[in-house]
Amino acid sequence: METKKYGKLPPPKNDVIAYNKKRRELYLEGIDYLFGKNGQDKNVKKAYHLIKQSADMNYAYAKNAIGSFYLTGQIVDRDFAKAFRIYIKMANRLNPKAAYNLGKIYKDGLHVPQDLEKAKYYYNKSVAYAVREYLQGEELGLRFLKEAFRFSEEKINEVFEIYHNNPICEFCHGLVPVENDFAYFRLNIRWIRKTLFNTDDSINFSRGEPVLKNGYC
Repeated sequence: METKKYGKLPPPKNDVIAYNKKRRELYLEGIDYLFGKNGQDKNVKKAYHLIKQSADMNYAYAKNAIGSFYLTGQIVDRDFAKAFRIYIKMANRLNPKAAYNLGKIYKDGLHVPQDLEKAKYYYNKSVAYAVREYLQGEELGLRFLKEAFRFSEEKINEVFEIYHNNPICEFCHGLVPVENDFAYFRLNIRWIRKTLFNTDDSINFSRGEPVLKNGYC
């Protein structure tokens, strides 16, 4: 059988690891300037410039931050519709901050009719997305839980335990329960409801809901 020898494949245009590291660093440096943290003087213009570079590299956290610039009208003209679209897109990419921002918009009725059910939905999603990120090695997920929800270490352990039994499907990105006898797939996220909405209800899954097998529903 005749065989042919081929040369080595050309190297990728960008070193993926270095690329991801760079866009993450640009975002974090921008956040430091935005809030005047980690030894940096507050400089919103410089913060926007750094975050915009990261967003142009398609970093979800940075894109979400650009949405917040449009929401507040800092540096750019205020444009709620544009901010909302950015949040939706980044939430669809499982960014916890974007989901959290949508929850806050619906909770406060900011330029949209107040809808507490949608607010709960997005707050719950933001927690699940943050846990997923941290389990995949992104420390920003854990930082988000501590800063946005002010979770204690005990509460964070509780969150991780609940996520273990009700992880996100990596195919459809839905939050579905693992196939087990965990109270007939009952997902109890009381800390959000009690803290933010002064209620103590829970989400219940029946036997007819999808279940997770091998990471997919």
